[in-house]
Amino acid sequence: MLSVAFAGVYVLLGKGKVERKSFVAVVGDVGGTNFRLKLIRVHLETNESETLKELTKYKANDFYSMALGIIKFLEDFEEGGPDWPSVGVVGCAGEIKDNSVFAVNLPVRWPKPEGDKIG
Repeated sequence: MLSVAFAGVYVLLGKGKVERKSFVAVVGDVGGTNFRLKLIRVHLETNESETLKELTKYKANDFYSMALGIIKFLEDFEEGGPDWPSVGVVGCAGEIKDNSVFAVNLPVRWPKPEGDKIG
């Protein structure tokens, strides 16, 4: 299962030694009618990233929830494989209240995500 959080990224402080050399992330943005997702590998030693799947645009009305959109986006990747994300960062306009965000700009109403269940 994809955990949309900053899980699995470890940097040892003090001497600046990196415990993991890279991680894979889903990054995206939720707009009023569309949402966009991209899959990248971030290299911690060089602070550079490489694209694993190009920016893909979906219509928000085509999905009951953001989670279903992410599942569709990742359908070509093996869960737990080397290109499976351990991090997800998605920007979404809306108020954060009680560890949840409600997308105010969507014409459809996706279920309210609960922060404890995401991370």
